[in-house]
Amino acid sequence: AYSIEQRDSLDGVDWPRDVHFCLMNPPFVSWNGMSSLQKDGVRNALGELSKLRPDMASAFLVLANTTLAANGVVGSVLPASLLDGDSAERVRFFLEQSLDIELLARLGSQQIFADALVDPGLLVAVKRPESPGRGFAPTTMVWADHVPTSSEIALRVLRKADAERPIGPIETTPNFSVYVVKNFRDSLPNWAPRPYESITLIQALKPFPTVGSYSPVHQGAIHGLNAAFPCKAQDYTSPPKPEQWFF
Repeated sequence: AYSIEQRDSLDGVDWPRDVHFCLMNPPFVSWNGMSSLQKDGVRNALGELSKLRPDMASAFLVLANTTLAANGVVGSVLPASLLDGDSAERVRFFLEQSLDIELLARLGSQQIFADALVDPGLLVAVKRPESPGRGFAPTTMVWADHVPTSSEIALRVLRKADAERPIGPIETTPNFSVYVVKNFRDSLPNWAPRPYESITLIQALKPFPTVGSYSPVHQGAIHGLNAAFPCKAQDYTSPPKPEQWFF
């Protein structure tokens, strides 16, 4: 038996419980694009997980987590900002406590969905029977650049890959990478897949100290008046010749 219901998923009413499969294509609505009522719905769904300017899709992810039964599967299309944006940092950490992340994808082409203004991402995860803390199962990572055909080929490679995928690259080119990592948190600071070559480089550089280990790192000045920066011809030619290239 099944039922179809039309309703506002963020109206505060509990979602069904003990769901075995939850497949979603939630709205890609930025904080600035929401109405006051929609913002209230997102805040209520996220609770203490709300940070900065969350996308509406993050609320759907949190609610999907509450609806899953043990070993239930969630599959969702996501705005790529949820994979690495600061606004979704708490949501990602929260979901890691109870979900095994099976697949993460970042598809650079914005032509996959009509009228899309952001890169799409994909998530497939399984609800762990118990939630003693974060555990990491092997994760399949898919990265594709902005060339429209790159995402198509990468997804085709993913579909053809064996269900039991060994750790390491499945197929990687300058335009896309499909690979499996044992623990994506060892390789990435967030959920955003990167080219396989970048992952290997990050792992190779891990033993080296970072700038942040020596001193705090802060963002520099954000310029707004671009016209204030170009210098006049006489200002450029006035310094000695070896110094002019600095300008």
